[in-house]
Amino acid sequence: MFKQALKIFRKIYGKNNPDVALTLYNLALLYSKQGRLLITEIKEEKNFLYCDNARNYLIKAKELFLKLKDKISTEQLDNELEEVNKLLKYIDKICPK
Repeated sequence: MFKQALKIFRKIYGKNNPDVALTLYNLALLYSKQGRLLITEIKEEKNFLYCDNARNYLIKAKELFLKLKDKISTEQLDNELEEVNKLLKYIDKICPK
């Protein structure tokens, strides 16, 4: 849904609109949450099949947060980016590449 909204908002309002930024932020949060959930499954089940998926979701989240950094500079955005970076380091530590 966020991807569809992003496409529509970009088409209607252009890429520098606050609605576009908010949609990017929500999509980044979604990817981050998916990565966190997969990390939880890895830890609980010791199942490393989720490693690549978790890493990919977190990388997507980081890319989107970095795109937003130019548009909005907020403490919450910085905190989310910091959290994603910590999770990426953690996933690299526990999961084989």
